[in-house]
Amino acid sequence: MQECTGGKFSIAVESSVRNENFMNSKRIEMTVQNNPSLFGLKNSNRDFTIKESWGKNQFNSSFPAALCCYLDYKDLKANYLKIKEGIYVHGELAINEAFGIEPNSVDAYYAFKSTYAPFQQYVEPLWLFKKRVLGSVWQELK
Repeated sequence: MQECTGGKFSIAVESSVRNENFMNSKRIEMTVQNNPSLFGLKNSNRDFTIKESWGKNQFNSSFPAALCCYLDYKDLKANYLKIKEGIYVHGELAINEAFGIEPNSVDAYYAFKSTYAPFQQYVEPLWLFKKRVLGSVWQELK
């Protein structure tokens, strides 16, 4: 058995396509690295070389994203439940459909605990919330 110490290599992965009677071949470029990391999270605001990135409030959000990258890499769909007409319905969802981008794409960026700008208009600043809530409580106490 030969040990890899770093560098790039390519492998061909054979995977069957569901509901089709043919095989497709993917060419995947992989990087062998010595730094700690999670699968697929190449572009991220989280640095997995530092100990804190593996702690409770860091790892518990990073690992599901990495698992999704792995599921996509293996051409597997995620199971999910939805409520349709008041009944729970089991379904499958492709990871790229959930993410809106190929999870292992170079354009995918994993910005953990960051502001999502399109929703910012719905978020009230904490100081304004405190003023509004505490102000109304203060008026009721008078």
